[in-house]
Amino acid sequence: MHQLSAFLAAAFPGRTAQGERLVTLLSEQFHRVPSMQAFAALAGFRTRHQLGRRLRAEGLPPYEVLLGWGRVLDLLLAHQASGTSLRRSAVRQGRDPAVWYRLVERVTGYRWSALRHLGPGWVVLEIRRRSGTGPRVQSATRQAEGEATRALAVASLRAQDVQRATAADPVTRALAPARLASPPWRPRAPATGSP
Repeated sequence: MHQLSAFLAAAFPGRTAQGERLVTLLSEQFHRVPSMQAFAALAGFRTRHQLGRRLRAEGLPPYEVLLGWGRVLDLLLAHQASGTSLRRSAVRQGRDPAVWYRLVERVTGYRWSALRHLGPGWVVLEIRRRSGTGPRVQSATRQAEGEATRALAVASLRAQDVQRATAADPVTRALAPARLASPPWRPRAPATGSP
């Protein structure tokens, strides 16, 4: 869990002490908190709406998005540490593997087979790219800043390696999600006549 906490801190830097506490609490209680209401109570809020407002004020994404990114990071760290497959992780926790495969693709836009090669460092950079860095506030502790800086440095190096590999390898480029030039929906044709 300590590693997950460091990666989440690197993904969401420069928070107030309360924002850092929320991210740390999420990483510590990650597998035990079933709902937003339960997490809000654990974090000291009376309602999930108060938690939502606090997350917004901290520049953090909504709870469900934060939880999704945390789950993806957790799965990647488990895979990196022991080679555990996504399916085995899901079964071990009593979950349906198909749901987790869809979660990974929904949250990141990549399939698990491609994402596991990109690694958790890429995920940290992608989180920062998508959500921005939020308000710049002095961190509560120097130790948390040091861990976040180290995790971000590792992430930067891995991202550079990924960019070089992607540019050189046509197979890796083929695994990237397709970028649509036009919207995936079609404009409606005007209806004429009577029903």
